[in-house]
Amino acid sequence: MKVGNLVKVKTKQYGEKFGLIVGIDDGSKRYPVWRIRPFDHPHDIHADPKNVTVISETALCSPLGRGGCQ
Repeated sequence: MKVGNLVKVKTKQYGEKFGLIVGIDDGSKRYPVWRIRPFDHPHDIHADPKNVTVISETALCSPLGRGGCQ
């Protein structure tokens, strides 16, 4: 999985959400965290990789990019 992939993430409070991976924090090898920007929620979700399912690897470009696919 990489930044820009379309994913489905399972959350505790809100159930399953669809969004884009906008960041990966590998700072802790024991607890890696992926930052996901959901389409229907105002805040980013910090998710454990085991709760994330890739829907499409070529769905969209990163929303943090310069506006075009690279």
